[in-house]
This record gives sequence, C-alpha cells and structure tokens, in this order.
Amino acid sequence: MESLALLATLIVSIAFIGGPLSFLLSRLLTRKGRTLSSFGKVVTLIFALPAIAVGLYLILLDIGLGARIMGAIGVMTGLLAAIRILRK
Repeated sequence: MESLALLATLIVSIAFIGGPLSFLLSRLLTRKGRTLSSFGKVVTLIFALPAIAVGLYLILLDIGLGARIMGAIGVMTGLLAAIRILRK
C-alpha cells in the first residue's frame, strides 16, 4: 500500500509542480526582452508536456474534485508555458 501511495503522489506532483514550474521558467527566461535559448526551450517543454498529459489524465479520471483541480492547474500553466515558448 505504501508503494501505491508513493505512485499516486508522484503522478499528482508531476501535474501540480511541473506545470507551474514550466510557466515560471518561461517567464523568468524571457524577461526584459531577452529571447529564450534553445536549451531553455527544451527544459521548459520537458516540464510542460508531462504536466499537460498527466493533468489531462487527472481531469478525465473519475476521482475527487481536489485531484481534478490539481490537474487543471497543471494543464493551464503547462499550456501557457508551451504557448509562450512556441510563439517566440
């Protein structure tokens, strides 16, 4: 049972931490007119894409409202970061 709890924590943390972290990276690395380097784009997308995928997974599951909200936060912030990166 402990391993199941650890797995659930890992899944939720990917969406709940990865999305805002990717958004924060995209905001910090494009501040004051600086363009984002290709390495920064890759790092940001490495955090954003799994956050979007796991967030959608959490939203579509038949589980509690709290997990769906965490998934929505991951999806929204991950999409914002990905759009911000791909536009520049």
